[in-house]
Parts: sequence; structure tokens; C-alpha cells
Amino acid sequence: MSNYWSNNYVRPDVLSFCSLITVAEEEKEEEEQEQEQRAQKERQEQDEEEQEDKREQEEVKEQQGEEQGEKQEKDEEEQED
Repeated sequence: MSNYWSNNYVRPDVLSFCSLITVAEEEKEEEEQEQEQRAQKERQEQDEEEQEDKREQEEVKEQQGEEQGEKQEKDEEEQED
């Protein structure tokens, strides 16, 4: 039995089990990286959407401001008449 472990011998079933663990760990790491990439992409898309919404809100405010300015001018003209 002492010769069983000599020369760094590893039983094939133990070796295959270790290989399975290694493969599982690698797959887990890859999946975690993919999840992080997806999360980063989602955050980036959300940021872009928020910026787009802000731009739209600013455009609406500008339009409302212009409309109010036009109304004030009309009101002033009517008051002058």
C-alpha cells in the first residue's frame, strides 16, 4: 500500500473529480463576469435614458418659455390697443 501513493500518483476518479471542480469554478467565474457585464450595460443604458429624459424636459421647458413669451407679447400688444 505504501507504493500506492508513490510517484505523485493520483487515482483517476480523484483526478476527474478535481477536474470537475476546476471546470465548475471556471464556469462560475465566467458567469459572474457575464453578470457584471450585463449589469454594467444596464446601468449604462439607464444613464443614457436619464440623460435623454433630461434633454426632453429641457426642450419642453424651452418651448413653454417661448410660448409664455409670445403670450406676454400678445397680452402687452392688446393692452396697448
